[in-house]
Amino acid sequence: MTRLLDLGLDRLQTIIMDMAKLSEQSVFTSIEAYDNGVNHKRQIHDWSEKLRSLQEETGDLAIESIARFQPVATDLRFIRSCMELAYSFSRFGRYAYDIVDVLETIGPTPACDKTAVLEMAKIVREMILLSKSLLETRDKPRHLNYIRWMILLIPYIESIYEKWSLNNKIIRTEIIQMPDVILRHY
Repeated sequence: MTRLLDLGLDRLQTIIMDMAKLSEQSVFTSIEAYDNGVNHKRQIHDWSEKLRSLQEETGDLAIESIARFQPVATDLRFIRSCMELAYSFSRFGRYAYDIVDVLETIGPTPACDKTAVLEMAKIVREMILLSKSLLETRDKPRHLNYIRWMILLIPYIESIYEKWSLNNKIIRTEIIQMPDVILRHY
């Protein structure tokens, strides 16, 4: 027999999966804009606002589910995870918008060495796709070490970029700082 709470939990999972897809699109589109110099500011802004709206809906549904159905510990952990994921996916949308906003401000960046950012973008992409997979299957133990490895890899790539910048005595102009902005957000 289906519990009423299960309907709310299913709705939460659906919203989170929608947010995962939308944040994935936002991040990948902002990186594409950085790499190819294409302006997607309006689209990413709309996606960012949609993600913020879905985050609020997730919070409302989570609180309602807790108040109305008094879930057991397992369900509470899932609800809490959904709230945290909603916040994270909303941040991805906001960061994607920040990147295209900075790109619009400084203009095209063809002279920049984009290697560090694009390498890290691959890792971020993998992490987002893996997060979606984990949410769909709820198979945490199988992927946990891989996620930890990816989380450790991002600061390593940042440090390589910083050392390269210092060793090559790059003058820190707005254009040169663009990879720093993107690395900081992801």
